[in-house]
Amino acid sequence: MHQTLKALYHRSIPPEIRYPIGRLRRAGLDTLRRLSSSGPLPPRDLLQFVQMTPWVDEYLRVGKLSHGAVCRVFEEHGLDTTREVRILDFGCGLGRTLRFFRDDPRRLCGCDIDSRLVDWTRRAFPTMDIRLSSTAPPLPWEASHFDGLFAISVFTHFDVDQQRAWAEEAYRLLAPGGLVAMTTMGPHALGGFPNLANDANRRELLENGFFFHRGGSAFNANGAFHTAEGIRRFFGPLFELESWTEGGLDGFQDLSVLRRRSEP
Repeated sequence: MHQTLKALYHRSIPPEIRYPIGRLRRAGLDTLRRLSSSGPLPPRDLLQFVQMTPWVDEYLRVGKLSHGAVCRVFEEHGLDTTREVRILDFGCGLGRTLRFFRDDPRRLCGCDIDSRLVDWTRRAFPTMDIRLSSTAPPLPWEASHFDGLFAISVFTHFDVDQQRAWAEEAYRLLAPGGLVAMTTMGPHALGGFPNLANDANRRELLENGFFFHRGGSAFNANGAFHTAEGIRRFFGPLFELESWTEGGLDGFQDLSVLRRRSEP
């Protein structure tokens, strides 16, 4: 019944009327969501910049999902989250995932290359160590400082040189045995990009384990795709790939766990 009424609405109401109504409805729901949510929430202009929509519901939904996935795989691989471990959110943005760690005993850190995002996240979560980072290593922490590092939708945008450089920096930052939980896009995700999902690109991804598309100067305009072997290509021999789950984050991005070796 709902789908029938929706189809009737779309046939009956022209787009020039339907679209403004839809935007007003979404804005109203977004306002209600903000009023009913606890904790600081980013302004709409910053959300639009980061996630390409201004809606706080997406910010909260994706953050909660990412937090749950990261905690689950850390615990499955032996990172005891009941003790005072140090964890870094690499590419923390507006604290979308970090906000759901607020009541945990972990010592939480985050970094991002955008000063606007870092300034807001520092103010929003003053107990966390949030730092501005450069586009190239090193990050402003000493070697072996962290027990765990997670990167959500970050290595999905790095080219070949950046993949290698940041894999080496993750090795430097983690204590021996430390864990990386990271998301990547693989063969399944490539199918979600009709302009990229051609035979040549699929073949490159499967044969080389990696495919990179440079879409522009903006970070989010570029897309990197990995197979499990592609992840080993950049992270081994510094890390052992302990698990790789296709669609393991959200049914779209893959989720990997890597353990830092004692010696390369």
